[in-house]
Amino acid sequence: MRYALCCLTHGDTEPLAGTLASFRQFVQPQPVDGFLLVDGTGDPEVEWPWRMGFTDEQVGFCAATRTLWHVITEAEEALYDYVFWLEHDFRFLRSVDLDDLAAVLDGFPQVAQIALCRDSANDIEREAGGLVASRSGEFQAQGSSWLLHRSYFTTTPSLMRRRFMRNNPWPSYPSNCEGRFGLDLLARAYSFGLWGQGEVWVEHVGRRSGYGY
Repeated sequence: MRYALCCLTHGDTEPLAGTLASFRQFVQPQPVDGFLLVDGTGDPEVEWPWRMGFTDEQVGFCAATRTLWHVITEAEEALYDYVFWLEHDFRFLRSVDLDDLAAVLDGFPQVAQIALCRDSANDIEREAGGLVASRSGEFQAQGSSWLLHRSYFTTTPSLMRRRFMRNNPWPSYPSNCEGRFGLDLLARAYSFGLWGQGEVWVEHVGRRSGYGY
């Protein structure tokens, strides 16, 4: 199984070094290819062993995501089969074996992604006890390793098949593109996976400094 890493920054790039350090610590196997897109000019001071790109000026989340999605799906096909999507401001809290996530995608072709559960993002989630607990009845356990749902698509760290990404280009919506893309995928009979049983695998440590979400 061959993996590529896609990492996107949008606005503040300060947390990027810590994000990549935690990725190297907790995620195995490490990708064979990778692409970092910086939304806006300015070289971040971070060790990046693969390809790096910049937009001429900050274009916003939706446009930057579309650019990176296109670049990674147009790269040489023989290099990899799966893409791990990462944003610049997440920290990993648990070990992740990408081969386990890929096995789910191989066994369930209509699952668009296997995401890692993030920490609570708002008061509703915190008061309920977490993301999964706040959405009672929306997740169905698939054995003890992952949850199936049709609630949302997310750019929170996740694994996707490169073929899925190529067959489903990121849309040109100027805003609300993440949620609207999820609705598009539901209309195409896709569903989504969440690794684990609701425990937190990644925490969001950045601040929303971009635009065009």
